[in-house]
Formats: sequence, structure tokens, C-alpha cells
Amino acid sequence: MDSDSDSMHSAVTRDDTTPLTESEWLSMQKRIARLVGKASASNVALVADQILAENIVAARGFFCQTLIKLQSESPDSTDVHAALAAIINSRFPQVGHLLVKRAVLQFKAAHGRRDRDRMQTASAFLAQLVNQRVVYEHLALNVLMLLLSSDDDVEVAASFCAQCGALLLDVVRDKLKEILAES
Repeated sequence: MDSDSDSMHSAVTRDDTTPLTESEWLSMQKRIARLVGKASASNVALVADQILAENIVAARGFFCQTLIKLQSESPDSTDVHAALAAIINSRFPQVGHLLVKRAVLQFKAAHGRRDRDRMQTASAFLAQLVNQRVVYEHLALNVLMLLLSSDDDVEVAASFCAQCGALLLDVVRDKLKEILAES
């Protein structure tokens, strides 16, 4: 093993004192990927409990990567993926924080490349994370302002509003009206 993987494995532990072996780490990754992949509206709470039984704090990067990848591949399940994130976030906010950071980076990258399909998928995930209260409404307002700053992104902005606009109206009605009036 190289020094980078040594330090990674020494930082990942079973009980905060005993490092996981490479095979234990890989096995945990497979279990998490399988669990995230089988999440549905009818079993999301059960799947979340099973994921929480894993060393999710140590595997938070892998969990976030897997969740974002599956959400982008299956946009119809965005609400389920966001609900799963919300349950995990309620116990381990650092996992939710990392997920939001990565989802925002994915959105920014798609916006920078002018990739409308990825922008749509990423903004849908952000909207559902707002609805699930994984992230504050302030982020949704920033996403909306960015989307409305270009005529090319109005369709994506409309879709974003359709997904989380009701929550925004309830929570930050005046600010939302101001943003829409400016655009």
C-alpha cells in the first residue's frame, strides 16, 4: 500500500481505535452502495437505519458520492435520495454538510459548462434537499438568483421553483418576491 492509502485506512476505524482493514473497508463500501441503490419511498427509513449501522461518518465521502451518482442516474427518485439524506443528516450533520457541498459543486460545474441536463438534475436534488431541510432556504434563493441571471436558464429556474417554491413562499416569501420581481 502507498502512504496515501495507509493514511486513509488509519483514519477509518471500527470503534475509533481499531483501523479497518482494506477488505473491511471495501465490504462496507459495497454494503452502503447496495443499500443506497435499493432505497425506495416504501423502505427509505429501513434503509437509512441499515446505513446508520455502518460506520457512516468514516464512509461519508463514499456515501455522498454514491448518493449523488445514483440521483443523477435516476432523477425520478430524487425525492427518495433526498429523504435518505435527511434521515442520515438528522443523526450526522457532517454527512449532510458534505453532501450539500458536493451537490452544489456538481450544480456549479454543470452551470459553468452550460450543461442544461446536468444542471436540471443537480438543481432538482438541491431543491429536494431544501424541501427535506438538509440545507437552508438561503441556498435555494442563491440558486434561483443564479438561474434567473441568464435567459438561457429560465426553464431550469421554473422547474426549480416548481420543486421547492412552495417551501420558499412559506419561509422567505418577501425575499422570493423581490428576486422574481428583479428578474
